[in-house]
Amino acid sequence: MNVYLVPASSENIKATVTKGVSIDVAKRCLNQYDFDRLSSQLGDKKIFYCWAMTEGKRSTFQSMGIGDSVIITLAGTGLFNYVAEVICKAESIDLGKTLWTYVPNNPWKLIYFLTEIRTINVRKPTLLQALGYDPADHVSGVRRVLTERLHVIKKYSSIHE
Repeated sequence: MNVYLVPASSENIKATVTKGVSIDVAKRCLNQYDFDRLSSQLGDKKIFYCWAMTEGKRSTFQSMGIGDSVIITLAGTGLFNYVAEVICKAESIDLGKTLWTYVPNNPWKLIYFLTEIRTINVRKPTLLQALGYDPADHVSGVRRVLTERLHVIKKYSSIHE
């Protein structure tokens, strides 16, 4: 299992993590193969949750797998605010443009779908230091936590704890 630290803005989190998105949006924007994979993971659910990366983070996106965990920090809170599990991934400029503000030449096209989203309130400096990072780190881009740094999580039954 991999763990990723993920920065986020409140506006974008509301759009695709706390509120969720209708499956109809995915049907319009994803190719059939990716839509079928997402639908399979969702079962009867008509809402999905997701987050994304830009092309500059392709290697991080490629390393991310089903069942991996993400710990999300909202800008300006000084906290890690959410933890979630990856259930599916897709590459879609259309879905990215539909869900988030489009930045020319840097679209949110590397999309990962989430489940088991839980609100947490963990002080950012505390977790960063426990993971061996500088407690003043701003987490300006998504990053995979190196396996050898995950010892702090092993004290608990799961990342959600």
